[in-house]
Amino acid sequence: MRVNNALEFDFPEGFEEMSKEETAGLQMSGGGESIALSNKNNHLLVTVGWKRIGGFSGMILNTEDLRIKMEHDIRKSLAQLEYSNAGSSDMQVGGLAAAGFRYQYTAANGTDMAAESYVLKKDRTLYYFHLYSRRELAPENSELVRKVLGDAVWLDQTGI
Repeated sequence: MRVNNALEFDFPEGFEEMSKEETAGLQMSGGGESIALSNKNNHLLVTVGWKRIGGFSGMILNTEDLRIKMEHDIRKSLAQLEYSNAGSSDMQVGGLAAAGFRYQYTAANGTDMAAESYVLKKDRTLYYFHLYSRRELAPENSELVRKVLGDAVWLDQTGI
């Protein structure tokens, strides 16, 4: 899978890219373009978004500030779904550190969910990584996603 002609990774068999119709109801952090992958057997959804930033904000934004804003936005959007923050977390994406956090909520259908959201800045592009899993499968699903994204390759090696 290639993202923004800049990042390449391979999810194992069982993952399928979701169509624009399937992702129409998803709220993606940060705006910009995104892709979503699902694995129905693992009850796992992974989204990757990217957005080019420019000017002054591109120079001064750092991943910790972006993590704080992302957590605020997600907390606000999930307030009606028993959102609880499970703590800060970092993840490697192709050798770069992404700042994030883990959280839990109860989906509208009553399913207990666990999620992780991360952001990293490479050059003047922000990348957002989100994974959503049934709570009981979260440890295994998190490990799988961390392995895949940790092994990802940045096609332009500048900034690494």
